[in-house]
Amino acid sequence: MIAVPTNNLKSELVQKIGRDKVLEIPSFEDLPLPPELRQTIEKNYSMGFINDALESIKTYAHNSKDNSIFMNYLHPETALAHSSKYVIMTHARFLTLPNRVLKNFEVLIDEDILYNSILVRVGSIKISTLKKILEKNYLSYAKREMIQDLLALKEKKCCINRDYIPNEIDTRIIKRCKTNDNIAEFLKAGCYMKLDDCIKYLPPIKLPKCKMIILSATLDQTIYEIFFPTRNIIYHEVKQAAYTGNLIQYPAYSMSRTAIKNIVLDENSDYPTLSMLFEKIISHTNNVVYGITFKRYEEALPLGYTLHFGNLTGTDYLSGKNGIIIGTPHFPTYLYELIAYSVGISEKSKNSYKNRQVSYKGYDFIMMSYKNKILQKIQLYLISSELEQAVGRSRLLRTNSTVYVFSNFPCNQATFCNIDYLKDADDPEGNIDNYLINTMFF
Repeated sequence: MIAVPTNNLKSELVQKIGRDKVLEIPSFEDLPLPPELRQTIEKNYSMGFINDALESIKTYAHNSKDNSIFMNYLHPETALAHSSKYVIMTHARFLTLPNRVLKNFEVLIDEDILYNSILVRVGSIKISTLKKILEKNYLSYAKREMIQDLLALKEKKCCINRDYIPNEIDTRIIKRCKTNDNIAEFLKAGCYMKLDDCIKYLPPIKLPKCKMIILSATLDQTIYEIFFPTRNIIYHEVKQAAYTGNLIQYPAYSMSRTAIKNIVLDENSDYPTLSMLFEKIISHTNNVVYGITFKRYEEALPLGYTLHFGNLTGTDYLSGKNGIIIGTPHFPTYLYELIAYSVGISEKSKNSYKNRQVSYKGYDFIMMSYKNKILQKIQLYLISSELEQAVGRSRLLRTNSTVYVFSNFPCNQATFCNIDYLKDADDPEGNIDNYLINTMFF
């Protein structure tokens, strides 16, 4: 059994192995549904009406001439019990299967499932919605009391769900609440944080209780031991293969969202628009075809192909092409703190998140971070995982392409170019080698 992070990667793998040799467990996106019905079912899923969504799929499948794909979607356990083929599915699908089924397979996980499919699945529910729910008095006393406790929290304070119920919540009760928020998912969350106008929540962090092999360049042993302290984890670090291509990194600026914004808004800036800033940065590269940056800035990239952080996993069509990455993909601080709190870690100091020197993979550099070392570790792990995903789009291991990274967060196997690329003129001799170094210190 092979589990991969995205549906596109699943389809690609099925084609490479051969469809006749594979049992493909479909995702919802694979189902051949009419657009209007698909939209209705998607809405039911997003609001937590799982049974309604499944019933709609069953009804449509019953009237279809070939309903095999629907049956494999609705009853994967049955398909798995009668197949001797390779099994391929997404991470998300894998995480829904019961342990009694998975224990019959040798499980291979492609990419870091903790990062790609578990830690960043943060939900949100409006405080106004919760107040309306309390007014209606539909939920049990225990659940109403839990909501009252959440509303009483101070801003950015967290709490654990002590009344966790893994079973489905009665959708009849949820429908009576008349809201578009996913109340069922909210009630089954593992950890919560109160913000100004909403409650952020994180589902319980858990993996199926079966033997599995995870193959990933970003997997972090310490992180897995923090989140799964009772699991027997055997960590094999394979010597990193040298890139066939080139990774050149310019660390003069962090190029965080805030840094980019401040450069453009500075009244003395030489780059008063995003387009001008990006054009200047791109002038330090050669023949780049695609660019990766933050979603809000993506349209300003003057390139044929553009992507944004958070939408990179499993993208293979840029293999062998030269690319540029502009940005350090910091996540919202509530995400770091919520994830940490789920395993009993919290930062006691109110002003802990500030510029400080951090160490990561042999590099020392300055960035906004926490005093608490575990919180810091979680933050660095998330940023590194996203940045390495971006670097991986060109497939430098097997192609002779070049990726340019403009960020002060160190990437594996990067050659660093320590020029102030926004102020210094291009190398007068046209030779970038004059500025290249193999180690970065700040």
